[in-house]
Amino acid sequence: MVHSDKKTEQETLSFFVFVKGVNLVVAGMSEDNPQQVWFITYGASGPDISSEMLKAEFLRPEECYTVRSRELKYTLVRLSRQSRVRHATMVKRMHSIGSKHGIIENQVFGYEPLLGNANGSDGIESHPGFMLMTEHMNNASEHFAWWMNIGNIQTNKSGLLWRYRNDIAPENMPQSMLIEKAKDNYKNIGLAQKLTKEREDLQVSNQLLQDEVEKLKKRVSRQHEIICEYREFVEENGFPAGKIQRTD
Repeated sequence: MVHSDKKTEQETLSFFVFVKGVNLVVAGMSEDNPQQVWFITYGASGPDISSEMLKAEFLRPEECYTVRSRELKYTLVRLSRQSRVRHATMVKRMHSIGSKHGIIENQVFGYEPLLGNANGSDGIESHPGFMLMTEHMNNASEHFAWWMNIGNIQTNKSGLLWRYRNDIAPENMPQSMLIEKAKDNYKNIGLAQKLTKEREDLQVSNQLLQDEVEKLKKRVSRQHEIICEYREFVEENGFPAGKIQRTD
C-alpha cells in the first residue's frame, strides 16, 4: 500500500523532538530547505543514536553528541553539506532509526516535535537538554558521549560545542568567543560588586543588632538586680510586697 508523504509525516511527526539552535539557526531559511543540524530528544530506555545509525539511513554525520539523563537522551547532530535533508525527509529517516533500534519518542514541554536549524530564533542554548549536554561535557561526565568525523572535541575549533567549553585557553579562543567571555566577566564583576555591597550592609545591620542585644542584656541584668534588692528589703523589713513602693 502506498501512503502519501503528508500522511507519512503526520503519522511519524511525534516520533522525535528536534530543537532549534542559536548559532545553528540560518536566518531566512525555510523549514522546507535542506538542513544540517538537528537536536533530538528521545527516551532513555533505548540505545544512543549513533553515527552508524545515521549512515545506515544515507545520512553523513560530521559530528554527533549525546547526553543521557534518567528519563531522556539528547543527541546533537551535524550532517555534511552534501547530506542536508528537508524536514519531511528527516522525519522518515528518524522514524526508520526508531523502528529498527527501539528508540521511543519523548517530548520536552515547550518545544515542537520536529525542528531543525532553520526553525525559530530562541536558540538551542535555552533548551534544558542542551544545557545538560554542555554541563556534562565540561565535567567530563560518563553520561556524555561524542563522535567526530575529523579531529576531536578538544581540538576541533569548528565543532558545534567548541564555544561552550570551559577549558579553552584565551590564546586559542576566536575573537567572537573572547568578546562573549569578556561580557560574561563584566557581568560577573558587577554581580561580585553588588554582592560585596550587600555583604557590607548586612555586616552593618548585624552590628546594630548586636548593639541592641547588648543594651537589652544590660536592661535585663539591671531588672534582675532590682528584683533581688526588692526581695532582700522585704525579707529584712517584713513588709508585704504589695505595700512596697520603689523610687528610682
